[in-house]
Amino acid sequence: MLYIYMLSHVRLVDNEVEDVKGLGTFDTKEKALKMIEEYKKLPGFKDYPQNFIIEKEEINKPYWIKGFNNTGEIQIKKYKEWRDQ
Repeated sequence: MLYIYMLSHVRLVDNEVEDVKGLGTFDTKEKALKMIEEYKKLPGFKDYPQNFIIEKEEINKPYWIKGFNNTGEIQIKKYKEWRDQ
């Protein structure tokens, strides 16, 4: 299996609206971690240095193949739990 590492920056605005920025896709986790250090120097990102997320994703794997229902609420809950750790 082949994987990629998706780098994002996520923060809540007014404790309700998610501000999600896709920052890049990398072939190794190490490259994504190195890029975080660069982003932490930039305006905006340096104010929220703990809000970077790296997701390991399998290439050529489809998602949402059974449709969806209210999963957005679950994702927001998971994010809030992750953020508050």
